[in-house]
Amino acid sequence: MSSRAVQFHAAPSDLPELLDLLRQTVPAVSLHTWSAASGLRPLATASPGTDVDWLIASVGPLEHPGPKLSALLDAHPGLLLIEPPRVRDGALREIAASARADDEQRGTEQLKAWGRFIRRLRKTFTSGALLTDPVSGGGRFYKTAHAMKGALALQDAGTVLLAAAGHVRCDFRAPAPAPQQRTDP
Repeated sequence: MSSRAVQFHAAPSDLPELLDLLRQTVPAVSLHTWSAASGLRPLATASPGTDVDWLIASVGPLEHPGPKLSALLDAHPGLLLIEPPRVRDGALREIAASARADDEQRGTEQLKAWGRFIRRLRKTFTSGALLTDPVSGGGRFYKTAHAMKGALALQDAGTVLLAAAGHVRCDFRAPAPAPQQRTDP
């Protein structure tokens, strides 16, 4: 099994930039939305304001074999799934873009394309954040935390940025800690 993935903070306003970068990197990309209520739909026909569970990218045409997302993923290995960014209850949760192929022969072309996209996407990020647990008060600076411009603007406006799971807060405006000096006796 092979996979490509990246986790990052993105605001709903970052979505056009994200999709433009995807189209530039993979010109043959086919974009769709998935929701449990309406299934697979081409992105161009999705209604604004509808609840979308996933954005789905494919290299080449995409046909939906049934009513379940698992059937789609089995029929088309290597699809890129992107969680749509949402602000809920004054907080923006970290999202992911990920793809996997269980069979090395099927989905390899798509995984290579998504690898190129993820490398280009990482160049647009601001990296490094102080992650703190509001319950315990503990915190640590992570260089591998990523955010796009819209997410940073939301943070500056007072929106809380949360990790993908749990209640850990991410502060991309916190200064990086100074390097530790060794003091050997």
